[in-house]
Formats: sequence, structure tokens, C-alpha cells
Amino acid sequence: MKKIKKYLVLPVVLVLSISFSLEVSAYKFNDDNNRFFKCSTCETAYPSYSWGDNMGGSSVIKSAWQSAVSDWKSKQSKVEFVYSSSSDSKLHSFHSTDKSLYGEMRWTSDLLKFVTKFNGYINNNANNITTTNVARSTANHELAHAMGLDHVSGTSVMNSSRDRATIYLPQTDDVNGINARYPVFKNNVLDEPILNKESDYNINNLSISSDILTFNSLEQMASNADVIVLGHFNHSKGTINMLRDPNNPKEESTLGYQKGLIYDFEIDEIISGNVSETMIDIGLRSDSDYLFTDRDGNENKISIDNPLFKSPNTSASYILFLSKDTNLDMYFTPFEPFKLIVDSQNKVNVETNLNEFQSSIEKSYEFEDTKEILNVISEAHYNWIDNISGTDVSDVKNIIKGQRMK
Repeated sequence: MKKIKKYLVLPVVLVLSISFSLEVSAYKFNDDNNRFFKCSTCETAYPSYSWGDNMGGSSVIKSAWQSAVSDWKSKQSKVEFVYSSSSDSKLHSFHSTDKSLYGEMRWTSDLLKFVTKFNGYINNNANNITTTNVARSTANHELAHAMGLDHVSGTSVMNSSRDRATIYLPQTDDVNGINARYPVFKNNVLDEPILNKESDYNINNLSISSDILTFNSLEQMASNADVIVLGHFNHSKGTINMLRDPNNPKEESTLGYQKGLIYDFEIDEIISGNVSETMIDIGLRSDSDYLFTDRDGNENKISIDNPLFKSPNTSASYILFLSKDTNLDMYFTPFEPFKLIVDSQNKVNVETNLNEFQSSIEKSYEFEDTKEILNVISEAHYNWIDNISGTDVSDVKNIIKGQRMK
């Protein structure tokens, strides 16, 4: 019987990871400081990739990945992605009912911070994903994560608040970041120390970062929601796999599991949109399953929390901005933030983890049989600014109704 231990990493890791955000440069590196391997005197790294789930034939998503590979090649010379049908690193398409989730990159790195494997995903159900260049913007964003870049603000493909239809190519700041991450040395020496050299264990780091649609104005939120309602949550009543079969979204995916907690939400007022019920089901993405392949070739399932999940207060009133999934007759998250909690002074406060979570190693797993340790790093920097909290409920309703009439 395989022995797997799970434990939390000491808080000192948080201090180390947060320090990277203090760089003077506008670009930022991921907290695990990852990069693709290239020899110290080489000009270019050549990571390979192959096609993954739901990538047969042609599609908007596949074209987006292909364009992004070409975009990065044309913009800089430090990293060039090369297709190889035998590559373990893959680019995928998936269908998630969480429409705020545009894409996700998962990469595994070794003690020297070199990426040993990566998997990129684009959600074919994300808001406006088929609009010209939106999927391409997501693909360029996710490839940049694998190369080593973190979320930033400003004019950058790494800005989660960017207009994906217009900012879809790597920008000057993004290119500067890659050039800085992949220096060329005159002498053939390692520029990273070898850590834990005497350890009997093989240590891997699994990092996960997502491209999330974020807004910081009521006008943007009102324009991008199907329905806007005032009411309150009841307790969670079950779960759903939010990953669906792309060919038949009524059926759950057989290729992965993204857990959504289902809540009853009792509507007191429909502020905007068409809702015929007074009680609706809302699915909130809480965590996802990932498979880690150990060095004996065995697949081990681990569960990773969604850092943006915030359990609702069942005794409070909320204004919710929602998207409806007609296949499942349920409501889901269209963007972040999507919940405004109403306080005793009849003012709203944004309920979100966008500014509360910093990237950290959330969990570590020890695989005793194969003498391996897997550190799981959740990347959650979104540079979001709250321009909404403190607004009167009546003003919120007026802004919403005024925006929806345009």
C-alpha cells in the first residue's frame, strides 16, 4: 500500500515568496522563480510541447496556442517553444462552468527551479472566449507563466484586468521580463545554487497560476453579468464537477475534476436580468484534483484549493453578479469579484480574496515509496484595486440599472 504524507509548509515560506513582489521593475517573476533550462552560455531555451486534451482537429483554442507560440518567438529570442509529438508537456482545451476562468498553467520544477514539465489550459466556455484575439491573449499569458512571469498591472499581457481583445500580444514589459529571466553568462557556470544536495528525496515543485477575468468598477460588472440579484445564501447542498464534456456540457468531463459547491440562493429582489425562480442553484469553484506521476510511473491524485474561493455568509444579504448555464440550469461566476455583501449601514463591501491571497506553498506531499516530495505552490497575484466598497445599496442599484439601459 502506497504511503503518502501531507503537511503544511512552515510560514517562513510565505515571507520568502512575498519578497519577490518588491522588485523595482514593472514585470515580476513567479514566486517559485521558475524558468526553462538552457546552458549558461546559450542564447535560447527550447522547451517542447505536444497537443493535449480536446485538441484534435482545428479550433479557436488550438489556433490560439499556435499563434501564441509564434508570437513569443517573434518578440524575443530567449525561449522558443518547439512542437514534438512525444513531449510530456501539453497544451489543452477544457470546458469549465466557471466563466471567469480563462486559462491555467501548471508546471513542475526541480531544485534548480528549471521547469521539467508544463500543462497549459484554455477554457472554451470563458466569457467572450471566441471573440477575436481573446483566446490568443490567454494563450500568451499562460505561456509567459511557464517561462517565469507573474501577474502585474499596467500594459501587459500578464495583467488579468487587460482588455483581452486588444492586448493579446506580449508587450514591451513582458519581453523585458523574459530577457531579464534568461541571461547569458560568459562562463559556463550555474547561476543557481544546488539545494539539499545530500537529501535522499527527489523534490519537485508544482505551481499553478490562472488567468482570471477581473473588474473593479460596477459599470464593468453590470455589463458582463447575465443576471444581478439581491438575496441570501442557504447552506451548501451538494457538489458538481464544473469540468464538463466540451462536446456535451450536460455531461461531466472524464478527464478531470473541478469541484463546485452548490448553494441555494434565495432571491429577495431581481435588480437586472430575467429570473423566473425565487430560489436558484449557484455553483462556486472550491478546489480541483491534479494527478502527480511519481518516478515509478504511478499517478497520485492530490487536491488543490482554489485560492479565490470564499465561503459565503449564510446570515448576510448579498448582491450577486451571475452567469446562467442553460445546460445545467444553474448559475456560476462570470468574473471576480462577483459578490457584494450588504452591511448594517446598507452599504456594500466587496467579498473577494483577490487582494487577500499572496502566492504561497500551500501544501507538501511526501511519497515514501518513491522517496519524493511534492511542494504545491498556488499563484494568486491579481493587482486588484477595490473601487466599490462603501457604496450605498441604492447607488449600486442606480449604477447597475443605468449601465444596463445603455
